[in-house]
Order: sequence, then structure tokens, then C-alpha cells
Amino acid sequence: MSKKYYKMNPAELSFFLGNFITVADANKAELNITSATITSLIDVKTLLDTKIANRQTKQEEAVAATSEMNQTAKNAVDLVSLVNNSVKSDKAIPESLIELLGLDPDDNNFTPIVPLAPTDLVVEGRSNGINYLRWNNGGNKPRITYIVEAKIGEALVYSFVKATTKTRFEHKNQMPGVRAFYRVRAVHGDLESPNSNEAVVYN
Repeated sequence: MSKKYYKMNPAELSFFLGNFITVADANKAELNITSATITSLIDVKTLLDTKIANRQTKQEEAVAATSEMNQTAKNAVDLVSLVNNSVKSDKAIPESLIELLGLDPDDNNFTPIVPLAPTDLVVEGRSNGINYLRWNNGGNKPRITYIVEAKIGEALVYSFVKATTKTRFEHKNQMPGVRAFYRVRAVHGDLESPNSNEAVVYN
């Protein structure tokens, strides 16, 4: 049984429309479809393809912007660390002034952990009902916590699946063949990284 069109994602719908238009145009008389309807279908497919391409471009721009932001944040932390070390090594500087800078006079380190977006998320579904996920830590320190989220089947929004400090995860008790989207992000305290790339199985 074919999918109902409204349950397809936009890319699937575009592919469906391509075949639908070709067959409908070749059999207009038998199907009682007018040329005007075919033209409307072509127009809406063209518009849909444009929107899909625009979304992909924006997603790529967002990924690049996030990477640049994270690198800039890292540079800022590195610079503050240098100042921190210099200030605290100078015993003539009063603790009150160090505190005004927002630094802890009793702690020689300045290493705030800013979670970075995990990268290269991939998922593999197997017949044993386990979806195997793995990803790159994206530059995060060991023992950072990762939040795994998923959209299973026809779900429209992501749901929490697991919190783990590993860069691998086995999502058990899944139905082989059922499409599932996954994403991962890093968290530390109240700070969260952007989401990883989206990975899909059985698409």
C-alpha cells in the first residue's frame, strides 16, 4: 500500500510528484486531467524543489555559523585563561580586584566547559531490533554528557531517549524497518551545545 502523500517528507513528496506528473501528463485523456492541472502540478513541484534547496542552504549556513561561534568562544576562553594565569601569578594584585574581574582568587585555573556540538552522527539499524548510534565528540572533553533524542515512525517532534557520557549508544527494542531520526547534543550544567547533524535509519 502506497504512502499517503501528506505523510511523506518534502523530498519524498518531490520524487513522488515527478513520477505522478509524468504519468498523468502521458495519460491525460484517459484520466480526464486537463493541461491546466498538469501545469499547476509542475508549478507546485518547482516551488517545492526551490523551498527544499533553500532549506538545505540555510541548514548548511547555520552549521557553519555555529562552528564559527564555537571557535570564537574557544578563542575567548583561551585569552581569558592567559589573563587569569598572569593576574593570579602577580601577588601584588589584590584579591578584591581579581574578584571584580569575575575570577576566583583561590582557584588558579580558568577552564569553563563550554559544550560543543557533536559531529558525524551515524545510525545503523539491525534485524535484532537495535539501532546502533555513534558520533564524534566534536572536541568535547571526556565525561561530557550527551543527550540522545529521536523521532520514531510518524512522530513530528523529537523525544528524549538517553543521557550518556559515551559516544556510542544502542537504542534497543526498536522495530526493524521503522524509520527513525536521531540527533545528539552535549550538555554541561545549564549549558547545552547545538544539536549534531540529523541521522536517519530505514528512510
